[in-house]
Amino acid sequence: MRPNLGKKWNDSKISREQFGMAKQHIGSAFAVALIADAFQFLITGLKATGVLAIPSEIADFVLDVAVAVITTKLIGFHWALLPT
Repeated sequence: MRPNLGKKWNDSKISREQFGMAKQHIGSAFAVALIADAFQFLITGLKATGVLAIPSEIADFVLDVAVAVITTKLIGFHWALLPT
């Protein structure tokens, strides 16, 4: 079977709805990420000053896992969304 060489790759219109992502879910995922970044900024400050050094590592890990779960529920799994 021969591919249609006259059709460009961007001619096929695929909407977010076909992937099961609503605009609200994407906006919610961004909001969750921004809130998590704010909390991690505070956690990093506590870690840098030496106050709560070990508990802040645990809090950082728990926050990463929680955000990964919430984001996966909202927009689906992707390798790029895993905590680093």
